[in-house]
Amino acid sequence: MMDTLELRKVMGQFATGVTVITTQVGDDKFGFTANSYTSVSLDPPLILFCLHKDSKGCPVFLKNGAFAVNILADDQIEVSNGFANRELSTEERYQLVSYKSAETGSPILDGAMGYLDCRLSSSLESGDHVIFIGEVIDMGHRPEKRPLIYFQGGYRELLP
Repeated sequence: MMDTLELRKVMGQFATGVTVITTQVGDDKFGFTANSYTSVSLDPPLILFCLHKDSKGCPVFLKNGAFAVNILADDQIEVSNGFANRELSTEERYQLVSYKSAETGSPILDGAMGYLDCRLSSSLESGDHVIFIGEVIDMGHRPEKRPLIYFQGGYRELLP
């Protein structure tokens, strides 16, 4: 049997950026911190993220059919921690940062160094997670910002 703690340690050797994945259609809103995000295809423009299948966010993303990936900047540790805090309600999480609505209605967080606004293309349950694939319909970035990096269980600074 696989030692899940050891697997987590090995996976922590891979440095990642930090994102907050958001969705909102009408009153249905959710957002969470994730580093399980990646590009899938440039043509068509597809990205994916993974979310635990028992998360209360899974049905919201499926119902809304849209989401935004907010790529966090190095000055957004508080936002990252807040959206990762399972004890905070959705409303409490969104009180940590101002935002605007994207074309899909998904929240774009102020101060993020980039965003991708997506329509849900497909989803697939695999293991204990759901893989959400979205088609990018709008995007933006602020290249003057520096990325928030996560490595070996903590935030790291990217040197110039």
